[in-house]
Amino acid sequence: NNNNNNHNKLGKLSFTNNIDHYSKTNHLKKKHQKFSQAGVLDGHDNAIWCTCLVDDYKVVSGGFESKLYVWDIENGDVSEIEEMSNGVNAILSLDSNRFVTGGNDSSVRIYDIKKGVFESCLWGHSGDIWGLAKLGNSKIISCSLDCTLKIWNINPKNGPRECIMTLKGHSHHVHQVAPLNTNGTKVVSVSRDSTLKIWNILTGVCEKTIISSGNIGEWCVVVPNDRINCCVTGSGRSEIRVWDLSSSTCTNLLRGHEDRVWCLNYFNNKLFSGSRDKTIRIWDIDSGNCLQILSSHSSTVTCILEINETLFVSGSRDKHLYLWQSPEGEEQRGDDSTDKQMNEYSNSNNNNNIINHNNYNNNDNNN
Repeated sequence: NNNNNNHNKLGKLSFTNNIDHYSKTNHLKKKHQKFSQAGVLDGHDNAIWCTCLVDDYKVVSGGFESKLYVWDIENGDVSEIEEMSNGVNAILSLDSNRFVTGGNDSSVRIYDIKKGVFESCLWGHSGDIWGLAKLGNSKIISCSLDCTLKIWNINPKNGPRECIMTLKGHSHHVHQVAPLNTNGTKVVSVSRDSTLKIWNILTGVCEKTIISSGNIGEWCVVVPNDRINCCVTGSGRSEIRVWDLSSSTCTNLLRGHEDRVWCLNYFNNKLFSGSRDKTIRIWDIDSGNCLQILSSHSSTVTCILEINETLFVSGSRDKHLYLWQSPEGEEQRGDDSTDKQMNEYSNSNNNNNIINHNNYNNNDNNN
């Protein structure tokens, strides 16, 4: 039994607003609301690479260490799960009880959060796994430094848990993959070979290759949930590109980060980006305006996770998870002048109940 589900009390996190019942409809009608730091989750001994949300308020985080952390944002508890793959680069939520990891040992592992153990280990890749995405209720897709993507059956009712298709075509590391808004039949992948590829997951055929010129590879991709034939990519040269996939053209170029764009997320009709320049930026992808910069992290921002409409979590190589909150009803400017009025929140601490921490000195490598 690999159960190592030890609970440690971190302390309560309290919030000034009622975030549980905040209306998404009302929220989206407002101008951009500024986020400020609302808490910090400490416990990791090494760099954090990935997060996912299981249930409404349980955040799973992993990185370069032999355990995964499950944080209960509501009551401040944290539990540890033994991690068997020598560190993870990607985590994906399957349902309220299970999540999947992509490991440095090339494995895909399915974990049961209640039992605190992994229930299945899937092999097939020959390099570190860097990206995972869900394909309906019974399949997932992974991408790897071995230059391939693999589709896996994870539902025992549909047959063995195993790789059922391998997608080949990239000439360098595949960094991330995301489903397109096309009824679950297509995905887009990005690679260090500076291409985007659109795949038909029913046939395994690459239907389109888009070359992103002038980059040191594309490192991350997100598909806005309110758009068709659109994706956003982050590059090794600090730029963010908005793509029209139907015409294979870049429709907007977002500049502002000073180093590699490491992660992207899209929620509340806004783009959130994290970079090796240690900042998080929030963007309007139509105007290209940067609406806000958040700068509490002391190393690369590696992951950004939405919890709800007013709360998100960021993870970093600095070993910290930060909670960021946008207060209900606080309207902020959202016009073209906002990029001149950005607020930087540097290690802000306005909540007496949040967990305090010491600053860590981290040396960022070139990974």
